[in-house]
Amino acid sequence: ASGYVGIGTNNASGASLQIAPGGAYLNPGGGALFAAVTNGGNGVTHMAQPLRAIVSSNRLYVTAYTPGSLQIFDLANPRQPTFIGEAVDNAINPTSPFASLAGASGLAVVKNVAFVTSENENAVTLIDVSNPGQPKQLSVLRNGEGGVRGLQAPTDVIVSGGVCYVLAFLSSSLSVFDVRDPAKPILLKEVFDRTVSAGSPFTKFINPYSMTQVGSR
Repeated sequence: ASGYVGIGTNNASGASLQIAPGGAYLNPGGGALFAAVTNGGNGVTHMAQPLRAIVSSNRLYVTAYTPGSLQIFDLANPRQPTFIGEAVDNAINPTSPFASLAGASGLAVVKNVAFVTSENENAVTLIDVSNPGQPKQLSVLRNGEGGVRGLQAPTDVIVSGGVCYVLAFLSSSLSVFDVRDPAKPILLKEVFDRTVSAGSPFTKFINPYSMTQVGSR
């Protein structure tokens, strides 16, 4: 209008370029730290090397590679996360019922069940976290048991629609399990790189580390 340009307004006047104010936008350079949770403080003693974190409802779940654990926090007040429970490998706590959490890395939490991969144990532990103060072991998937061959150094896990997908670095594989009954997982399928399984159609699948799911893919 009359040689003026307006952005976000139909009445550009008074300046060669006028930009009308819009909604509130985050300033990437102005982020504020709400809180920090560190190993050795506020009851947290088994989180020396945290690897993965997932927020589900008001809870934060964290896997710690060392000493091998699942840490659970209450995030009702995100400015003051509260430690409420943990599952720790029995190498650290001999009274722990969890024997396959050393090298805990991959993590998924669905319907109060946590799926934790253990790179050092070649296993996936399914944990009932409905009572976060007392996590309970539901089952353990171990490489070499029940026909499972593709869980050498499992690094990532995704659970969707009652199906659990586990990616393993050393076995260059993807294992698929039916976990509709998390206490009795069932192996459905395993796919390997051709260097591991002759004739496999997968020829670029050596040492996979991470994955994501979009829709049915």
